[in-house]
Amino acid sequence: MTVNTKGLSRIEKRKFWFDHINNLRNSGLSRKDYCNQHDLSLRNFENWEVKYRISTKKSGFIPVRIVSQIENEVNPVLNLRIGQRYTVEITDNFNPDTLDRLLKTLEQY
Repeated sequence: MTVNTKGLSRIEKRKFWFDHINNLRNSGLSRKDYCNQHDLSLRNFENWEVKYRISTKKSGFIPVRIVSQIENEVNPVLNLRIGQRYTVEITDNFNPDTLDRLLKTLEQY
């Protein structure tokens, strides 16, 4: 009599068969002998082996995390040129009070 996995969830079935597939590799037995020893259907075992190979097959792609440089940079919105000596970059998150103090300071020179 073979093991009945009908009462198991999809995830439980997958774990059950994948565990047996891995155990076969360490057993030194043939598929047929392993299945006989563990009361498993050879046909089901072979079907799950195909699913196992597909799920563990390497795709050739390497996962890459893309990080935008813009997240950490402040892009100027306006370049304010004062004479030949000064250029002030004003970003979208500038503080108007700071800009006012800077301009007053620059007017003194």
